[in-house]
Amino acid sequence: MRTHGYKVAAYARWFENTTRIDPKSLQYEFYDYGTERGRLELDNTFHCDRRAKAAARSC
Repeated sequence: MRTHGYKVAAYARWFENTTRIDPKSLQYEFYDYGTERGRLELDNTFHCDRRAKAAARSC
């Protein structure tokens, strides 16, 4: 999901021949567009930005 303030994304592997994801494989990205490095998507701040987990739940 992308807003004017940030981008959040979730990635996962799928179990073979199913429509189910492997929850152990989940990876998240959060880029704060209020910073230059965030706008360039160089700093993934998912684990240290309080907004990230709430934003990921709304994806």
